[in-house]
Amino acid sequence: MERESKILIIYCSPESTQMFAHAQRELPKNIMLIQGLNITKSNSEGFYKDFSKDYSDADNGYASKLLGLDASYLYQSDQDFQYRRHSEEYFLKKTNYTLQKIEEICSQYNITALFSVGGGSLFTNCFVEYFSRKPEVLVRRMPTLSYLTADSLSSRYLFLKSNSYVLSEETITRFDWARKLATEYYDRVRDAKQRPDDDARKSAKSGMFTPTSPSSALKYLIRYVGKKILGRKNTFEEILRIKTYISRLRLDLDRLLNKINPPSKPFFLLILHDPTDSQLTFRGRHYTDQIAMARMIASNLPHGTELVIKEHPVYPGMIPYGEIKLMRDKYPKCTYLDYTYNIAPFLKKCVALITINSTAGVEAMINRKPVIVLGDSFYSESACCYRVRDLSRLTNILAETLHSPKIPKREEVIDLLADTISLSYPRSSQLKYDDLEVIKEGITTVLRENDLLRNES
Repeated sequence: MERESKILIIYCSPESTQMFAHAQRELPKNIMLIQGLNITKSNSEGFYKDFSKDYSDADNGYASKLLGLDASYLYQSDQDFQYRRHSEEYFLKKTNYTLQKIEEICSQYNITALFSVGGGSLFTNCFVEYFSRKPEVLVRRMPTLSYLTADSLSSRYLFLKSNSYVLSEETITRFDWARKLATEYYDRVRDAKQRPDDDARKSAKSGMFTPTSPSSALKYLIRYVGKKILGRKNTFEEILRIKTYISRLRLDLDRLLNKINPPSKPFFLLILHDPTDSQLTFRGRHYTDQIAMARMIASNLPHGTELVIKEHPVYPGMIPYGEIKLMRDKYPKCTYLDYTYNIAPFLKKCVALITINSTAGVEAMINRKPVIVLGDSFYSESACCYRVRDLSRLTNILAETLHSPKIPKREEVIDLLADTISLSYPRSSQLKYDDLEVIKEGITTVLRENDLLRNES
C-alpha cells in the first residue's frame, strides 16, 4: 500500500503552537504539524506526550548507529540541558525516544519535506539531522535573524539547508527588492541611525535574562531555599542566576571606579556570546569556554597590540567575575567591557572585530572593519571575512589584519545582506498570527523552487 505523502513543520515553543493552532485551516491538508511539547492540540501532535523519565532506552550508541553522531551532539545545545534541568541520562533517553518516533513517522508516511521553525533544541536537531541524511527529503531550517530591517525590533525567518546556517551552501537568487532593503539597512547602520547593539543592551537593562535588582535576585534565592527544603537536587539554575547577579554587581563597581575608553594602542575587539544560545552551543561548540578562547587569542596577539573583550549585553554577569579578574591579572593587555558599554566607539577604533558568529560581525563589516570569524554563521564564508578553520593559523591571521587588512567593500557587504534577505521573510517583533502568512509564503516558494509544490498541492 502506497504511503501518504506529508510535509512536516516542526516547532517547540508555546507561542508557535498558539500561532499554528489559530490558523490550521489555512494550511495545506498534506502538512503535518508536530510540536516538541508534551501536550496535544487539536491541530498538532504533542511529540512527547507519552515520554517520561521512566522511559527505559538509554542506549548510548543508538544515535551513532542511526546517524553516525554521538547523542550529545544532538542534546548539548538544548537550553534545558544548558540549565541542567534534568540528568544527562534523561537527555540520552529523550534523544533515543525522539529518533525512534521519527522512524515511526517515516514508516507511516512518505515524508517529502521538513521545515523546522526555531533554534537548536534536542527536538529540532534530531529531526534536521535525521532527514538531512535522506537525499529525497527537502530540509529547511527556519531560524530568525534579527536586525536586517529598518525596524530595529523586527527580524526575519531564514530558510537554510542545514544546522550550520552557512549561506554559501545555498544557490541564491538575489532579488532587486532584497538589494534595496540591504542598501537601506547598510546606510542606516553606517550613518549610526540604527545601532543593533543598543537594542540588545536595552534588553539587558530590563532584566530579561539576569537579575537586575536585589528583589529579582531574592526571588531566585527563595526558589533555591524552597527546593532545598523540599529535597530537590536540581538547583543549578537558581545558583547560576544568583552568581550572575553577584558578578554583575562587581562589574558595576569596577565601572564606577574606572570608566574604560578605547585604548590608545592598536587593539582587537572580541565579542562574547550568550553562553546558552545555540549560536554558541551548537554552531560554535568548540568555544563554549569563552574565557579560555579569550586567553588563547590574548596569547597570540601581535606585538604592541591589545585585546578588548565585550560582554554579551543580554547576559550580564554570566562570565564569573573571578575568571575575568584572573585573566586580567595574567594578561594585562586585556580589557573587559561589561554590558553597559556601547561597542560603537570601540568598533570605530579597533584593528578588527573577532567573533564566533555574532551579528556584530555584520555591523563591523558595514563600518569597514575586518572581521575574524571562529564559528559557523550566515556570513562566515563571505569574502569580507577571515574564517579561522585551523587555530594554528590564528597568529598569522591576527598579524595580517594588523599589517595588510582585508577591508570589507560596500558592494560586497550589500551583496551579502541582499543574499541573506533573499532567503528570508519578514516576521513581527513577537510571534503573531500574521507570521503564519510569512511562513506559508516561504514554504510555498521553497517547494515551488524544488518542484515539490505540484506534487504536494
